[in-house]
Amino acid sequence: MIAIWLTLAILWHNKPETLEKISGPLKGALTLYITMTFIFFAVFLAPLYQPTGFAAFSNLVLHYITPIAFIVDWILTETKLRYKWSYLPYWIIYPLCYLVFVFIHGTFTGNYLYFFLDINALGIVGYALFVSILITVGIVFGGLYIAINRKRTKS
Repeated sequence: MIAIWLTLAILWHNKPETLEKISGPLKGALTLYITMTFIFFAVFLAPLYQPTGFAAFSNLVLHYITPIAFIVDWILTETKLRYKWSYLPYWIIYPLCYLVFVFIHGTFTGNYLYFFLDINALGIVGYALFVSILITVGIVFGGLYIAINRKRTKS
């Protein structure tokens, strides 16, 4: 999603009225999603994944540099539109849909993509704990981004 957003931003850099269509709440949502990716990779997956060579480089770019750069860009540039608190429930829809997808995919294939979403290995309590953590992280950081935006765009 970030790659698509960045591609559109490059293509539309001389068209401010078109660029505005991918700013605001959409950019806020993408910033939340890349933040969640960054946090969950760094905390849960990085200790288990030790790539070398090009895989190490691409891992660094995809899981650390891109999220940090996108978050910094959001902080520096997302000041024109004042976010509404009502954006937060909409922003949480994608992570919830992703959880449903992983659950259905895992049910049919046995591959839950990530150990912390494998209901068979964790049991219902462990699974519920990780899902609760994921949703809580989304709500906390989504709320934080909305609060930062509202503070910076006070009229």
